[in-house]
Amino acid sequence: MNTHGGAPEEEQAPPASVLRLLATAARHGVHAPVYRRLHARYRVRRLDRLLDLASRQVVAVGTDVWRADAFRTAGARCLAVAPGPDQGPEPDAEDPGERVVADGYWLPVRDGAADLAYCNAAFARGPEAVGVLDELARITRVGGLVCLSLTGARRPVVHHIRRRSDLDLLDRAPVVPLPRRRTELVLRRTG
Repeated sequence: MNTHGGAPEEEQAPPASVLRLLATAARHGVHAPVYRRLHARYRVRRLDRLLDLASRQVVAVGTDVWRADAFRTAGARCLAVAPGPDQGPEPDAEDPGERVVADGYWLPVRDGAADLAYCNAAFARGPEAVGVLDELARITRVGGLVCLSLTGARRPVVHHIRRRSDLDLLDRAPVVPLPRRRTELVLRRTG
């Protein structure tokens, strides 16, 4: 709770917008926790428009604990999957939530269990990202979304997406700056 009573400050904050992101990036830099939290809220808000996240099952793969917290704030049930024990929750994470340690190639989730599968560049290189994309598609139900945030080589992933008949590209990289030349792709699982 905040000192004035009522809802916690996080709930009272205005929604993340492109202008707020740009201003925060200019003021604090894109690696600052305040920017990363705001960017997580912004991306989750965009995904919420594509797939109402309330009561949905989300699997978030990677080390971005703020994104998992933002999914939970949006009302989703979120399983956070860290790629290794040394890459667990960051010390200032608000809510540790449900977390497991697993390899991105072998997620401990049954086929079609997730409404949204998200990976935040924990596996940044092109060929590795192709394998992770296959695993994210496996755990996502038909009609669900797969969101892959990449750094590094994008060409192998884009070629792989074009060869797959069960994934349709919905959204390309956002207008706002992303840390480390990151690209985010949003795909719908069609079959």
